[in-house]
Amino acid sequence: MRLTTCFCLTVLLCAGPAASAAKAAGEQPIGVIVTSQNGRLDGTSAVEGSNFYGGEEFVTYESGAMQLRVRQCRIDLGATTDARFLPDSHPEHLLVIQGSARYSCPAGAAVWLETPAGVVRGADGMPASGLVVVNDAHSMTVSAYGEPLVLDNDGELHTINAGESYRVAISDDDAGAPPQAVQNKHRRRKLVFWLIGGSAAAFAVGEIWEQYSESPYKPTSSH
Repeated sequence: MRLTTCFCLTVLLCAGPAASAAKAAGEQPIGVIVTSQNGRLDGTSAVEGSNFYGGEEFVTYESGAMQLRVRQCRIDLGATTDARFLPDSHPEHLLVIQGSARYSCPAGAAVWLETPAGVVRGADGMPASGLVVVNDAHSMTVSAYGEPLVLDNDGELHTINAGESYRVAISDDDAGAPPQAVQNKHRRRKLVFWLIGGSAAAFAVGEIWEQYSESPYKPTSSH
């Protein structure tokens, strides 16, 4: 079984009970849904103003979109996206299984994006803003907006400079590997990068509704 597929199945099996337990225990929610169009939260219609917890699944359908607020960070999920925050993760890790996630965080606030190629995060505590588009387990696009981003492939760091977009190919190295290696979700992948231009290129791929780019929520300025 492919590494990414194995990882996603494990998360999907464990996340539901963890989210229910968090609610039952009265734990603090991770964030709130700011806007939603044709989207669902853990199998029910996503309602604006609803809190969400680790492990709950966000799904948007065709022509759908959802905007989330996590502390001072803002996240926009594009159409046909499947994502969830991993339970008990600090900083918050948003697993993007499929689709697009655009996010913006000021300095000192952290949301990290788990992708088939590794973890996308801000650089050295700096503000972070960018877009990740996951096509499948072997292909994705990552764009950095106003600040550089880092793609952390289990300690192998790749910097995406501000204003750059890359298409990333992820090789399947699991054939013939021992089971314990396949089960390690942090196992280093083999990546190939192609520069595809400025960040606007990834916006076209992501098909994020522009009506959600100007919402009442504005993250705290880092300047």
